[in-house]
Amino acid sequence: MRVIKRLHFVLETSLILGFCLFLACVRTVTMASISAKQRDAIQTRVFKAPFYKVFRATFVSLEEAGYSIGKISLDKGIITTDWKKGIEEPNDAFFLHKFGYENIRRRITVNLISMSEKKTKVKIQGLTQYGDDFKGWQGTADEIPVKVVKKSCQKYFKAIQQKLSLNK
Repeated sequence: MRVIKRLHFVLETSLILGFCLFLACVRTVTMASISAKQRDAIQTRVFKAPFYKVFRATFVSLEEAGYSIGKISLDKGIITTDWKKGIEEPNDAFFLHKFGYENIRRRITVNLISMSEKKTKVKIQGLTQYGDDFKGWQGTADEIPVKVVKKSCQKYFKAIQQKLSLNK
């Protein structure tokens, strides 16, 4: 009976260690690990609306998400937010787990290009950093997991589309 209990213990321990080793080997797919074409597919959408309407919808969507606008250029089609501290939504759990709530800040830059009279291309790029004002901030857009960027971009594209639908 003792032999069976020991064998059972060894088997359980081996399974647990094997699972832990598996988890340690699983790599988080970051933006740096995918191609430029894949990044564009995640971060870019074309809206069937005039440039000015898409620009306004984007501006309002960012403000409604709690961002203050840092730089804006209608001529160049660029909107850049100021830094916003803290996590924004549940998909930020990656950052919350790794760095803590107050140790995260995010800035978003949106580039808009008029493709025709009724088509506008929108590219959303976010930068999330961790650290603090005393020790300094670090992190690049390339370090962000792909799934976090996908969810964030989808959220903003959906908000822009809703604003455009309301203003038809």
